[in-house]
Amino acid sequence: MNQKKSTLQRIAGLLSAVFNPLFSLLFLYSMYMREQAAEAKFTTTLLPVVLGLALPVALFIYFNVKRGKFTNLDVSDRVQRKRLYYFILPLLSLFMVYEYAGNGKPNLENIFLCMLLLALMLSNYWIKSSMHTALNIYVAAMFYNLNPQWGYAWLGITVLVGISRLILKRHTLAEVISGSVIGTVVSAFYLWFGQ
Repeated sequence: MNQKKSTLQRIAGLLSAVFNPLFSLLFLYSMYMREQAAEAKFTTTLLPVVLGLALPVALFIYFNVKRGKFTNLDVSDRVQRKRLYYFILPLLSLFMVYEYAGNGKPNLENIFLCMLLLALMLSNYWIKSSMHTALNIYVAAMFYNLNPQWGYAWLGITVLVGISRLILKRHTLAEVISGSVIGTVVSAFYLWFGQ
């Protein structure tokens, strides 16, 4: 039994790490570029996302873990997570200004991503909603816009990610459900306005 539990926890840990919101968003942007068949978009789309968002967030989390300000790379502590939101939201806002200056139009996906993060930050005052679940639901919605089958597949992955968060005891059932509700509501608005 202990062997099965340890194997289950290893699988849950792998799922949780591979489908970390940062990796999920980067995978989505990569697939978007592949689907659009535009190698030139690497420098205008993916590279700015990596250098302007993903890398700074990853380094922020990593250095806060190293300094002992965050317990783990998931930033599972509710109080510690506030610092993460205070870092991500202004960074994303600056990135959106950069994109607007370059494209002359707002990026709908990032506007709704900002709304999602703001909703998660506000919910954090009452409950530590699962970012893994909420953000992966949103990624599923963005995939749905590219290819409905990919969207449904990613939604299935998100269910497994939510279960993994419970197995790892990083979230309670209420926290995973809260993240699911927030992710679903914002994703529904995104799909409605994105059509």
